Amino acid sequence: MDIYRIHLYVENARYWRDWLVENLYFQAISSTNNNDTHTELVKSGGVRFLISSPRTHTSPVAKFLQQHPPGVGELDFLVNNLELIWERATNTGAKILQPIQESKGMKWAKISGWGNLCHTLIEKPTKTNRENFQNHHVWTDSHTLSVSNLQPLFTTIDHAVLNVENGDLEPALNWYETTLGFQR
Repeated sequence: MDIYRIHLYVENARYWRDWLVENLYFQAISSTNNNDTHTELVKSGGVRFLISSPRTHTSPVAKFLQQHPPGVGELDFLVNNLELIWERATNTGAKILQPIQESKGMKWAKISGWGNLCHTLIEKPTKTNRENFQNHHVWTDSHTLSVSNLQPLFTTIDHAVLNVENGDLEPALNWYETTLGFQR
């Protein structure tokens, strides 16, 4: 299981897209809107950030921002066998946010993680669907933005930190070990 992307929930996605492009030389890849959320995708090497801001007060991003400062709302993982991970997660009581979906040879599903964090589990592409996977970063209608040819400053995300309430460290560790098969 590898970190595929980090989904940031912020007040102004365009502002943070531009900041990452201008200051850390990320590439702006795509932009999309649905009824209540605006989302930008940026990348540098193997590092991908989805950046979402609310368009309405009913947006999941707006609800997140009412309870938290801007930050990580979702951490997405690339998995070898989605069905196997899905079975493990659902058998251990993970809250299902979106059952397994499939489009253009890609498969993904979403569960609730620890606290208010969400996890999208994305099956690693096979040789036959690798091109669809690379070109289909946001699973809604989107348009491609200009992409520069700069060498990326970043290659991969090594780890992420989850801050938990006092006394919740052991239960959080146990949840990730039991539900997703993480190891300490």
